[in-house]
Amino acid sequence: KQWYQRRVRGIKEGTIEPYSIVNGICTGLVGSSAGCATMTTEGALVTGILSGIFYFGISRLLCQVSVDDVSDVSPIHIGGGLAGILTAVVFTTAETYALAVLDSGDNTPCGMLYICNGLGWKLFFANLAFLITVVAWSTLAGLGIFLPLNIMGLLRVDKMTEDVGLDFFTITAVETIDQFSKRKL
Repeated sequence: KQWYQRRVRGIKEGTIEPYSIVNGICTGLVGSSAGCATMTTEGALVTGILSGIFYFGISRLLCQVSVDDVSDVSPIHIGGGLAGILTAVVFTTAETYALAVLDSGDNTPCGMLYICNGLGWKLFFANLAFLITVVAWSTLAGLGIFLPLNIMGLLRVDKMTEDVGLDFFTITAVETIDQFSKRKL
């Protein structure tokens, strides 16, 4: 919870941690890669911004449910993936779609912002069905793996590490190993 409180305090005070900048860049890259073959430049910009908003919200949600994701990888990929899948069908032009799938027929679809042959909604619902399938599959696979591990007690660290935070121990250990390796024997 400390890292989240630092992030919120940083936003209020106008200071941004490098950690948040790097995660924001990664989330934007994940989001824009969903439609990289068909999305317009403006669409990629909007997708990056939405990805960052989704990232922050999911990161906050994980903090509230006490999931300790040391490097915030889950919010990066979930937030970027959600934003990318949903915006890819909004910012696709008929020309970029035709180039991406080598289709130049009359039924070439385009995104919902562009008026073409009305197939934009079909693309949207196809992506929505894909999104629901991925979320369902990931949830079931995750439960199948992590629920037995949790029942066996293999997902917990000791109480002191949990109270202080795993990221503190991880970073401290890396710094200690680095300092040890630089010692002259």
